[in-house]
Amino acid sequence: ATVILAVLAVLCSAVIPAVSAQNTECSFCEVAVHYVDGWLAENSTEAQIERYLEVVCALAPSSEAQICDDFVERFVPTVISYLNNNIPPQYVCSLIGLCTTTSEVSQKIMQKLKSLPTTKKSQQNKF
Repeated sequence: ATVILAVLAVLCSAVIPAVSAQNTECSFCEVAVHYVDGWLAENSTEAQIERYLEVVCALAPSSEAQICDDFVERFVPTVISYLNNNIPPQYVCSLIGLCTTTSEVSQKIMQKLKSLPTTKKSQQNKF
């Protein structure tokens, strides 16, 4: 897990500065969702995943640390719920409102999501 966190920290610091301010949240989300999906495949719990990401946030450049912290606090339970309900990782960030897309597939997925149960935390984050 430590190696994975180090790799994620390096990726975040490499990806985030290379994008415009409006795309920073989207880029971070896409990287984080990829890793969350991998951790779920390894049977990590929500609490473990949040701890992994909190370590990444602590290692992130100060200009991106708040974006990272906000993501963990506001979106991780929803991201996990979507991934556990077989929503493809490439659509998760659009569905939570951090990336934009107008694809027909995303619209179909959004319709499916409306029928899924939500967690208390994800109800606070309606998009």
